[in-house]
Amino acid sequence: MKGILASLIILVSFSNSAWGQTADEMRGMWQRTGYGFAELMQEEDFSVDFCESNSDYFSACLMALYTILSSVEDQTLVLKFNGADSIEIVSLTEEDLPKTYEEYMAFDDSLRADFALAYEMGLRNSFESLLRQVNEVALENIPVESQAYVAGRAYNTLLQQAYDPHSTLIPREAQIPTPNEFFGIGATVAKILSEESSWTGALSLEPMAGSPASQAGLKKGDLVLKVDGIDISNDTPSEAVEKIKGPEGSVVSLEVRRICTGEVETVDVTRGPIVNFPDWTKDSRFVSLNSSNERDVICSGQTNEPQAGEPQALYVPLTGFIAAQGHDLCTEFINLQLRDLRNPDSVGMIIDLRNNRGGSLDAVACMLDTVINDDGLLVGQVPVRRGEIVLGAQAGRSYMFTRRPTVRLTNGASVIYNKNIVVLVNGNSASASEIFAGTIQDMQRGFIVGEQTYGKGSVQSYRNHYVSSELRSPSDQPLMLGRTTAIYTLNSGRSPQNFGILPDFAYTNLGEVPEERGDSSGEAGRFRTIQFDNNQWEQTRPEVVADIEGCAQAGESQTQNYLQNLREDESYSFPFVANFQLEMAKDVLRCAPQRDVVENIVMAH
Repeated sequence: MKGILASLIILVSFSNSAWGQTADEMRGMWQRTGYGFAELMQEEDFSVDFCESNSDYFSACLMALYTILSSVEDQTLVLKFNGADSIEIVSLTEEDLPKTYEEYMAFDDSLRADFALAYEMGLRNSFESLLRQVNEVALENIPVESQAYVAGRAYNTLLQQAYDPHSTLIPREAQIPTPNEFFGIGATVAKILSEESSWTGALSLEPMAGSPASQAGLKKGDLVLKVDGIDISNDTPSEAVEKIKGPEGSVVSLEVRRICTGEVETVDVTRGPIVNFPDWTKDSRFVSLNSSNERDVICSGQTNEPQAGEPQALYVPLTGFIAAQGHDLCTEFINLQLRDLRNPDSVGMIIDLRNNRGGSLDAVACMLDTVINDDGLLVGQVPVRRGEIVLGAQAGRSYMFTRRPTVRLTNGASVIYNKNIVVLVNGNSASASEIFAGTIQDMQRGFIVGEQTYGKGSVQSYRNHYVSSELRSPSDQPLMLGRTTAIYTLNSGRSPQNFGILPDFAYTNLGEVPEERGDSSGEAGRFRTIQFDNNQWEQTRPEVVADIEGCAQAGESQTQNYLQNLREDESYSFPFVANFQLEMAKDVLRCAPQRDVVENIVMAH
């Protein structure tokens, strides 16, 4: 039951953006930029002076060289510190190679530690020699058509190791997509890594509504075992997903173990268009506050619609704060509030930000403005330069929430949404979603349920990146360099950076209490992260939270019924579709002190 790597959620798609490229497509994009090893070695951050200036930069530069060596075909080359007086290029045997995802991660960790030790032991002046050796190996062994791609990967390794994981260099044509540019099978996946699981190495699948995967009959909780006849159990998560991606109109054959029958079947999926920002207003629905069996709902096709007079809530799944073309998130959010206010059986709203990686802060500010009646609400920015907080510098752009005074119905009456709000989060809730959840929490406007969020409170700014002085103007430059330029701060002064947002009610989807991650970001410590001291949070409503928790744990609570169903269901598939967090959100709404909403309901008629 602990076998799902919850932090890995990938849209299995292929697109005209960096979000869903196959490796071959990215190679083509990089090749068209004219970038290469010569340009890489001219980067200021890749100079000898920079790389030998401190231990962190030295390790980052050597990891970039390792990225180049790892791209040599037909042999596995690495940089190896002998523990005494030299760092050398060595070839690993088949027995030395990492076999699992965890082993790959541990191997990278050991390289970084060795490089830092080598620097401290006096080998800090060895970078120039290593750079020359690696360049010779690369030019001789890496095909010309792949050199730009490899050079770009190496520079991105350097940026992310030296500064932070969100600094990046990308081809201009691979920028953030516009809506509807995705095509693929349309699904998110979670890789099962635990040896305790009978299905270690499989991918748990969740098709998007209306996607090619859904149209092919795949269901949430189906386990992918093979892709085009190739076993993926020993693949890293990225390798497995890469096999599923492909161009529009092509077919991928998936061998899956069905959630509903347990049988192994082969399903052919034709990759097609995907709406990358689903219409959340259509997906929003009223849900009963009574417990339900998620697997029964999936396999029977039940809608689980609540009956009139039954306690219920408006469930709002929001996968990103980016609207589909022709849509406005703030207007749609107001319409959802009106829809909820017109339902006398609804006690509030559940906003699901699990796996929501962020989006427009302007949209977040506007949406919060409609549910928080406070003129002093502020989201600020603290400047960052080269991965460090700039002390004493003037603050960047801030967002002051001014509380729009009227949200009007067709009859002219004004509405202020004042029902209870519960926000669902997990380790993949990041950036703008953390601003939304953290602000709801800081202002005591609602409650947060789920798991500690990702920990990205940083702001990135993109600019043209120099490739050749021969290009006519800066706009002709084919590369964009994104650097972290600021850290967001919430109304309380804290930031989600590194630490994330801690929920009021911390539970996994299996009903377990997750361990607090500590002061490290969702990058799991694999990259250098920007440190912001004021990110700690203490519960400001301990008595209210304790009362709700006590009510939720009572014998008649829906969460307890759900856990009982979980224990009694011996199906292998139940852990992959369990949704305890949603059941807990229902109990929080059921048990929380009700806000004064009489005026709202009257005005909503």
